[in-house]
Amino acid sequence: MGAVIRVTGTAGRFAEFRERIRWMLVREMDVEPYTEHHDEGGLEYRFEAAVRLPFPAFAAATVDFQELAVEAEWDDAAQGLRRRATIVAGKLTGQESVPLGAAAANLCVELSQDGSLAFALACALRGGAWIGYCADADRHAYLRGEAQALWFADAAGDRWTRRDGGAHDAPIDPDELAALEALAFDFAGAWLWYDAAPPAETALERSRYDAHGWPVHGANLLAGRRRELMAAGARHDTLSPEARALRDRVHAAWQERS
Repeated sequence: MGAVIRVTGTAGRFAEFRERIRWMLVREMDVEPYTEHHDEGGLEYRFEAAVRLPFPAFAAATVDFQELAVEAEWDDAAQGLRRRATIVAGKLTGQESVPLGAAAANLCVELSQDGSLAFALACALRGGAWIGYCADADRHAYLRGEAQALWFADAAGDRWTRRDGGAHDAPIDPDELAALEALAFDFAGAWLWYDAAPPAETALERSRYDAHGWPVHGANLLAGRRRELMAAGARHDTLSPEARALRDRVHAAWQERS
């Protein structure tokens, strides 16, 4: 993608903010081409490139619209990163970066009928076996998939529990645990927020959920991701054929564990 700027918060201010931004962008002679994609949940501006994004205009506008938050997401190809930044009341309140492709490769995310997280799997091949992280609205775990065995580590712990009737448990190799943690961190940073996280870290997502009337669960999709999936058939799938076979095994075992 080029870049996306989303505006969320009090719906009653969207129309006025939209007109303010239009007026400000008209005055910027070198703004990248963009399109608008708005709904009742917020405003969205999609830019074809991320070379000269009008961050100053959006930041300045939020000074007079302090009940709104501006979240920008763009690809920094030169650094190999996908970057995000959040602006509230004219100030930068959050920023993060994840490796390009880290959140896209071998990933499946599904919504329940009520829009909550039904099932998610992020996985990668390591040393001839699959490792991964899976979650739903109420639980999460690491996993390891071999030809004849499937292992879980409940609550992202440090010991495997086997699912095929073999040895009951075994410690996770420290190097493998580090790889699992990195995979889970990359996925969660791009897709999820957790109810157990400190309130200061989740205040923006909680306000978005409250504005939509969405209930909060243990694990929750970022509001922007949830809207994207709701508009795209409630499913996002970039799994390879091999990873899809793993997903079927994991999903069946996951259902048995519920």
